Amino acid sequence: VTKIECHYYGKVYVIGQTFIAFDKCNQCTCKPSGDVLCTEKICSSSKTTVTKIECRYYGKVYVIGQTFIAIDECNQCTCKPSGDVLCTEKICSSSKTSVTKIECRYYGKVYVIGQTFIAIDKCNQCTCKYTGAVVCTEKICSKTTATKIECRYNGKVYVFGQIFIAIDKCNQCTCKPSGDVLCTEKICPPSKTTVTKLECRYYGKVYLIGQIFLAIDKCNRCTCKSTGAVVCSEKVCPLSKTTVTKVECHYNGKVYIIGQTFIAIDKCNQCTCKPSGDILCTEKTCSLSKTSGN
Repeated sequence: VTKIECHYYGKVYVIGQTFIAFDKCNQCTCKPSGDVLCTEKICSSSKTTVTKIECRYYGKVYVIGQTFIAIDECNQCTCKPSGDVLCTEKICSSSKTSVTKIECRYYGKVYVIGQTFIAIDKCNQCTCKYTGAVVCTEKICSKTTATKIECRYNGKVYVFGQIFIAIDKCNQCTCKPSGDVLCTEKICPPSKTTVTKLECRYYGKVYLIGQIFLAIDKCNRCTCKSTGAVVCSEKVCPLSKTTVTKVECHYNGKVYIIGQTFIAIDKCNQCTCKPSGDILCTEKTCSLSKTSGN
């Protein structure tokens, strides 16, 4: 797709236009590819600036000045003095089955290829890549930010920087320093028995695929996944004075005690009665019986 403009921090620039970067110091140019390329000179900063001696990229650590192959196994990246990773963006040969991306999805929002925006932590900067993946810087933010040493995803615990397969058995996820889990959102080939989902259901409400909303505990955050499953963060939330301690859970007309594990209504997945009174079930794909609907 021929680009006639670039997007940078919510503003639009024409091809060839040069402008001041977000840091009020470096200079950027809108390239014919639609990407924004900025100089990386070290600018004067406050005494609280943290000197970088390394970069982090897809769970690996690189020293300042180191050059390495990008995640697409085609482009080349460099670890910059700012701690950011700068990669070339040449179009690489791909298989006939590759899907050309024209947008990226990040925490329920859609961004165009080449667009740069602020990450969910309100500190780092992300870019929508031509592969459809979102790549964000991983700089250390203000001291008030809580340091995470682990992430929770689908009932499992992962350490910072760990890369693992998503619940759909196709996409790839990374445990971020913020404690969030960031997953790719590529279109995966469905199995013959897979039912395409357009929505998720959670505590009697309906949510669209990709929609983010507050969990039933009014603290954690949930996402409606393309499989129709709802995945929620599992951070420990502060208890209010009015919080009622749960001693049981209700599921499909039955009562279970805290910590009890039992078989889900689909006779396949396994559920657990949580201390919050919520039911947490695995979301594995189960074989459909011959009596299942078409």
